[in-house]
Amino acid sequence: MSSLLKGGGRVRLAFAAALLLCLTVFVSRNFAVSTEITHFLPDPEDRALSKLSRQITSSELSRTLILAIETPDVETSLRASRAFEDALRADPRVAEGLAFLEGGPAADVDRALFEIYEPRRLGFLASTPEAARARLTEAGLRATARSLRAELAGPLSTLAARVAPEDPFLTLPGMFRRLEAARVGGLTVAGGRFVTEDGRTAILFAGTRASALDASAQAPFLAALKENFEGVERAVDVPIRLDLSGVHPMATRTAETIEADIKRVSFVSTLVLVCLLLLLFRSLRFVIVAAIPVVFGMLSGMASVLLLFGELHGITLAFGAALIGVSVDYAVHLYCHHSIVAPQGGAVSSLRAILRPLTTGAITTAAGFLALAASSLAGLREVACFAVVGLLCAFGATVLFVPALIGGQAREVGTRTRWTQFVLRRLAALEERPMALVLLPTLALGIMAWGLPQVEWNSDVSSMSRLDPEILAEDERVRAKVMPFEQMRFIVALGDTDDAALAANDEVAQRLSQAIQAGELGAVRSASTLLPSPKTQRAVADVIRGDAGLPERLERVFSEEGFSPGVFKPFLDGLASEAVSPVDYSMLLNSSAAALVRPFRVSLGERVGVLTFLNGIANAEALEARLADLPDVLFLRQSDLWSEAQRAYQDSTARLLVVGLVAVLALLGLRYRDLRRTLISFLPSALAAGVTISVLALSGRGLDLISLTALLFVVSMGVDYSVFLVDAADEPDEKSVAAALTGALLAGVSTVAAFGLLGASVHPVLSSLGMTAAVGIGTSLLLAPVTLLLLRSRSAVESSATPGSRSERARPT
Repeated sequence: MSSLLKGGGRVRLAFAAALLLCLTVFVSRNFAVSTEITHFLPDPEDRALSKLSRQITSSELSRTLILAIETPDVETSLRASRAFEDALRADPRVAEGLAFLEGGPAADVDRALFEIYEPRRLGFLASTPEAARARLTEAGLRATARSLRAELAGPLSTLAARVAPEDPFLTLPGMFRRLEAARVGGLTVAGGRFVTEDGRTAILFAGTRASALDASAQAPFLAALKENFEGVERAVDVPIRLDLSGVHPMATRTAETIEADIKRVSFVSTLVLVCLLLLLFRSLRFVIVAAIPVVFGMLSGMASVLLLFGELHGITLAFGAALIGVSVDYAVHLYCHHSIVAPQGGAVSSLRAILRPLTTGAITTAAGFLALAASSLAGLREVACFAVVGLLCAFGATVLFVPALIGGQAREVGTRTRWTQFVLRRLAALEERPMALVLLPTLALGIMAWGLPQVEWNSDVSSMSRLDPEILAEDERVRAKVMPFEQMRFIVALGDTDDAALAANDEVAQRLSQAIQAGELGAVRSASTLLPSPKTQRAVADVIRGDAGLPERLERVFSEEGFSPGVFKPFLDGLASEAVSPVDYSMLLNSSAAALVRPFRVSLGERVGVLTFLNGIANAEALEARLADLPDVLFLRQSDLWSEAQRAYQDSTARLLVVGLVAVLALLGLRYRDLRRTLISFLPSALAAGVTISVLALSGRGLDLISLTALLFVVSMGVDYSVFLVDAADEPDEKSVAAALTGALLAGVSTVAAFGLLGASVHPVLSSLGMTAAVGIGTSLLLAPVTLLLLRSRSAVESSATPGSRSERARPT
């Protein structure tokens, strides 16, 4: 080994070590992983709408986690809820990650609401100035007087009698009553705790400081949360169950799945490749040397993505693990030529002999992935960056460093010798039976004839983000009890400030009220009940204060309805008092009533969004039409948004696929400058793409966004095997063909093994990528020898009359 480290070899090794160190330091310092599935969902043509949708998906709304404790009775619910909240607040692993934790309304929430709203009650007389004027007419006042008389005769008469002198309209009790009616999912308060109507499930709301999609933060947080619940369960000593609802468990399980896929793919593909290399070459040194391009490829790919995108998606990492079988191909081909052909100049001569096909393979593969750079899927652009940079750096590391480290003449290995002889005999036999030439292409065409007519396009977005069924069932159990409002369809009112967003939301509330009356909608949950815009509050209050005839009219109407004269003097005197500032979002957020308004507001970059949640949508088109003329209001329908985007992406990806195919074909044309050789080298991968589509159709998978894109991988990577064989066909030494076939086999088997493992993933994106690539690349490998036979069939015909033809020389003695 010491002889390898002399002169140029030692310098190159030092250079390689320095580069690896720099890459390692950069990656370790900047390493960040995301598992957000929206990276692999297309952007709609309306980029503003798409951006808004994604911002809401990752906003503070998504950081809310609902904890549901199911118990046998209400007493146990209250006891378990208090104990669980106390345990969570006392555990620093949980408390440090909490933005808020609410197991019931704040103890002084009623006082806080009264102190905030009582001085400002005039602004809440009605939802609009027009409605306020209607209430102040003689007919409106008479209806108010009769309603007040009914309240004084009812069960809340004591409260009404105390409030009425200063508020004959019972503005605040009416507002709080509407607020209670709109409470989420019919939750009630018992013993100061949130419980379901049957009292058997206690509900807590927890908000996390870290993003729900940050698996590195959420995994230990969720583990600590469940550990604390187990302590509560032991303490109450009765069967209870904790269910969670939120993005956190789903994102964490996705990250765990991807991490497991990365480990499995890396381990198995590496094991397969190492076993094959040791079987054929019996050289531990080469196994170690072959790892250098792999490490360079992985680190440089990660570094480029971190530099350009700021973080790595878990799917990119898993795909990178599968690329181990591709990045090692260049070193494998070099060592196959070095050990089988064994040229006089050693590894350097081997590199010189195969440099052109090696370069062609690297460039065509990179070209196929480069076409993905124009994809509208951020995740695929990231994969493209990782693949192009990683593969080219692996190629560069092979050329610069591997020859200096391989060593001298490879020793004889019986397995390799027998394999080489077997390959040469099979080639000679196939040349003597030209009909064998058409068997594999005919089989491929037969599969295509069977499968292509059955191809269907899978436009179901949910199939790309398949969730763990247990977590999904748990989430649905909680939401059925707590949140009956739709999760994928809601309305957002936008503004540059809170006040502007609330003003837009006021108009939304009016339109939705009309929609409910028209039967287009069942119910809404809106911030407008508790927080109309300051502009609306001022306008309503001004209507009351500006009505000069109101004192006389109110005294007369209420007297006629049986109330004592002068009883409402405190109310009338208050009309002359100085107006106070309206209620705003910050005022509520900084009070004990924060939980009542927090779910409605989201920060969207530099803008603010106020959400309205919907239930019982009967006519979405009519609802959208009611809101169409409001410039800062959007009716977001996530599934429809992505379905429309899929149709656009299908067309753009088809164009990218054509561009990629043309690019690969053009590069082959530049390499060979011969139409026949170009088409022959391209044929196996083109047939493989057709076979892949057919297999996907016959297996019931169909084509989706990911598998359509993965066809580029099939062509760009599959063409490498043909390139080596086409170039080897020109070499005078038959061992060059054996070396090319051996290299193709080793490279193909390890690559198919890696992508095949991805195909078995439970994650739908990884499964689609892996299945498509494994079938396509495997088919390319099987069809690759056809290129050799096509080239040799012509040369055999031309030289059949000449003694000692190449086919004769190919036959072993």
